[in-house]
Amino acid sequence: MPTLTLTSIKEALFPKDYTILDKVPRIQFTTFEYLLKQAKSPAYPEAQKCWNAIRAHGVDPAFALAQFRQESSYGTAGIAVGNKSWGNIRRGGVFVSYSSWEAGAEDYAALVSGYLYAGDSSFNTARKLPYRYAPSADHNNPANYGRNLVAFIGAFITLDKSLAPKPVTPPTGGTVSTDRATTLAEAIQKRVGYIQALLVGRNMDPAAYTDHLNAISTYTKELQAVAGGAPVDTATPESLAAAPASTTTVPVPATQEPTSYQRTIAGVTYGPYNADQVKAIIAGLGGITPQQYYDNMCNGIMAGLTPARLAEINAGGDVPTLQKQLADAQAQLASLNASEEGHSQTAQQIAEMSSVENEIARLQTAINTNLDAQRTIIGQQQELAANPAQLFGNEILMLVAAGLVTPGVWNRA
Repeated sequence: MPTLTLTSIKEALFPKDYTILDKVPRIQFTTFEYLLKQAKSPAYPEAQKCWNAIRAHGVDPAFALAQFRQESSYGTAGIAVGNKSWGNIRRGGVFVSYSSWEAGAEDYAALVSGYLYAGDSSFNTARKLPYRYAPSADHNNPANYGRNLVAFIGAFITLDKSLAPKPVTPPTGGTVSTDRATTLAEAIQKRVGYIQALLVGRNMDPAAYTDHLNAISTYTKELQAVAGGAPVDTATPESLAAAPASTTTVPVPATQEPTSYQRTIAGVTYGPYNADQVKAIIAGLGGITPQQYYDNMCNGIMAGLTPARLAEINAGGDVPTLQKQLADAQAQLASLNASEEGHSQTAQQIAEMSSVENEIARLQTAINTNLDAQRTIIGQQQELAANPAQLFGNEILMLVAAGLVTPGVWNRA
């Protein structure tokens, strides 16, 4: 069972950074495959091929998986679903499509392992990469992006350790029932996971802590007894170490944790969702809480739903600039008409006036396009404020169903 220390708490609150490249993978392939399977990723059938393509460029699979999750929820959301793109890569302003997830992973690994990222010390880690990969100029939040990558990688490493075999070593002279010890260790770990979910959750019943802590105490005593041989009902830390062999056991009581979550808010029903999937999401958040994860996503989307996007929507510029250009063009046309009044026009003058008239028509169209886009953006902002959970994938909706996030309520950046 994990022990809370000052060091472990600091690591949880202030996660370290991770490099893109690593000679030894930070996680095993079985963990890489497990995460894709749990997420119902369309890349799961190609897990081994994707792993090989990523490792061929020296990229750490945990790093690649974290960015895959950040960009498209493991290929289950956004343009990546159709493009089979591991990192939502764009070239010439166009998102690249791939024939397979393996090809997408290979191109992604080649990009981040090259001179732009791994080869540049200013962008070669999880916290640094977003400032070039997802800059604020593209309406992203690089700091939040980096924090998410670090948290995801840390969570993957923790999960990798939990999935690895855990042999139980008895004290000198003791005997161990490996099957029983494994069952108890897993039961303890499960209960610790439930407590972690309660700690980061909201609107949860405090009485639940007592049940989990009592269960952990019971399982721990028996695990010590199985390893050291002391009777459980008389066990103490001192006697357990020196007690003779014993076959005393305590049955693992039936748990009462829900098997699914469902929640109705303002007439909208979220769920039901499988409880194990919810727990896997919580475990994958690493050093951030469900609410912080939700806040980051809301703020990231809101940052992209501002009038600043109008310059991208229409290359002609924003509305005030376009309106000034229109006024100038109209004044120019009026001047041309006044100077030619009462005179026959040359072919050059006719062409000049026609050019100005075309420019006026273009500017009027551009202004209307921008105003329509602005109205759409305002509508999206209102929708986000009213019920932002609907704009996200299943991860957020599952957290809402479990009572860990309240839709429409977030800490604005």
